[in-house]
Amino acid sequence: YELAWFANQVNTVAAAKTYKAVLDNDIDLCGFNWTPIGNASGKKFGGTFDGQGYSVNNLFIDGARYIGLFGYITYSTSFTVTIQNLTIRGTINSTWDSTTGAQVGGLAANVTGRNQNRITITNVTSYVDITGMSGNIAGLIGSGNFLNIDRCANYGNITVTNSNKTQVRDKGVAGIVVLSSANNTITNSYNCGNVVAGNYVGGIYSGKDYTYDVPTTNCYNTGWLNASKGNNLGASVGAIRNCKNSTDETPNVTNCYANMDFLFNEINTIIVEDEEPWANGEIAYKLGDAYGQQIGVDPLPVLGGMTVYEIELADGRKVYTNDPYEEYHRGGLTPGNMGTICLPWASDLYIGATFYRLLHKELNESGEPYNIVLEEVTELQAGVPYVFIPEENQIHVYYLESTEVAEEGNSNGLYGTFEDINDGEAGNLDNKLENNYVVYNNMFQHCGEYCWLNANRAYIRMDDVALQGAQNAPAPVPGRRHVMMGGTVPHKTPTDVQSVEWDSTDSGTYDVLGRRINGQPNAHGVYIINGKKVIK
Repeated sequence: YELAWFANQVNTVAAAKTYKAVLDNDIDLCGFNWTPIGNASGKKFGGTFDGQGYSVNNLFIDGARYIGLFGYITYSTSFTVTIQNLTIRGTINSTWDSTTGAQVGGLAANVTGRNQNRITITNVTSYVDITGMSGNIAGLIGSGNFLNIDRCANYGNITVTNSNKTQVRDKGVAGIVVLSSANNTITNSYNCGNVVAGNYVGGIYSGKDYTYDVPTTNCYNTGWLNASKGNNLGASVGAIRNCKNSTDETPNVTNCYANMDFLFNEINTIIVEDEEPWANGEIAYKLGDAYGQQIGVDPLPVLGGMTVYEIELADGRKVYTNDPYEEYHRGGLTPGNMGTICLPWASDLYIGATFYRLLHKELNESGEPYNIVLEEVTELQAGVPYVFIPEENQIHVYYLESTEVAEEGNSNGLYGTFEDINDGEAGNLDNKLENNYVVYNNMFQHCGEYCWLNANRAYIRMDDVALQGAQNAPAPVPGRRHVMMGGTVPHKTPTDVQSVEWDSTDSGTYDVLGRRINGQPNAHGVYIINGKKVIK
C-alpha cells in the first residue's frame, strides 16, 4: 500500500519534484495490475530510489506501452538521478502493436538523461518475464539514453511477436536495455534470460541502429537469443548487442563473454561454449572484482558472489577456488622412492606424488615384520603423517592457512613431526627415533644410533602398527588402491670393516675393535661405515 501511495504521489503532482525514496523491507504487490511510478510524460520520476537490497515481488502489468515498475524516469539539472540496490520479480504483458516501440521494461519503460546529467542504474536485478508485440522491450529498461548502467542483471524471459516483422517495427529487444543512441556505458552486467523477437535482438543491449557501439565492459550473456526474421532476411542478433553481420566491429566491447555464438556475433566477444569454465569459477574470476561464484553451488558467475581465486600450479595448470591457497614445496626427490610427510595443513590439491596411509603390517614365521600394506588417500588431513611415492623429483602441496594445526599427530604407528629430529647417542631417553623405523630405499629401516629426521616427515613405531586381520587394523576403503610396499631391514650394522689409523695425542695404530696394535688397550671402538669413521 505504501509503494502504491508513493506511485500516486509521483503521478498526481502538479509540477516536477525531486524524490528520495528507500525500501525498508520486501514489497509484495500481490498480482494487482500495477500503475507505474511516473506514468505519463508530464509525470516523471526524478531523484533517487534505493531498494537497500530488498525486492519488489509479484509485479503484474497487463497494458499497452510505457509500462514497468517505473514508467518515465528523467534527468534534472538540479539533482542526481539514481536507481539502485533493487530486485524485481513478476510478469508484464504489452498489447502495443505499432511501428512505434512499446517501451517496456521490468524496471522502467523510458529513462532519459542528457550528457551533463547522466542517469545511474546500479545493482538492479530483474526476474520479470515480458511478452509483447513490438520493439523497445528489455528486461530492465525499454528505452534509454545517457545512462550509466553498472552491476545489473536480467533472468526474465522476453518474447516479442508481431504480425509485421519489419526492421522499423522491431526497434530493439534486449536482456538489459534498448538504447536510442550510443551515449551510454554498461559495465559489470549480464543476461541469463531468453530473448526472442523478429529482429534487433541483443543479449545485453539493442537498438534500431545496429551500429551503436556502446562502451561495454565485464559483461556476459548466457540467455538464448533468436531473431525469427532469419539470416536470409537480414536479422541482427548478437550476444552483447545486436549486430548486422559476423564482421561487425565492436572496439568498445572489452572483457565480455558468451556461451554461444549466435546467428551473428560481435568479434570482440569471447565465446566460451564449454560448460566447465562457467561452472568452475574461471569466467567469474576473469570478469573481475564485481563478480563472484560459490563453486559447486552457483552454476554461473553472480554479482557480489563469493570471491574466486586463481591458483597457478607448478605444472602450469590453473585452478579456481573460493579460498586463497598457499604452496608447500619439497624437491630433491627420486621418482618411485617413497618417503614420509606430515604437514600442519590439510590439502586436497597437490601434484607430483601419490599419498598413502599405513594400513597394517605382516609378520614372517619368526614373528618379525617383513611387509607393510599401504592404502591410497586423496585428501591430506592436517597433522596426520602419510607415506608418499613421488612421481617427479619434486612435489607441490597447496593448502589453506586456516587449516593449520599446532601439533603433529599419528596414524596407526606412523608418527609425524613438524621439527627436525636428530637425537644422537644411543640410550638417550629423549631419543625418539631409537628402536623405530624410517623409510629408506623403499624399505622401512630400523633405527638405532645416529638416526635423524627432517621437519614435516614421519617415523614408524613398528610395535604400534596393527597386524593384518587384527580388530584394531584400520578398515580399508572400498575401491581405494592397496599397495604392498617395502618391507623392513634389520638394525643398522657396521659395514666395510677395515683397519684404520687413529690420530690422538697418544699417537699409534689401532684396529677396528679399538685395540692398539702395540697391545695397549684403548677406550674407544672404531667402525668404518660407508667409508666414514664412527666412534662407538
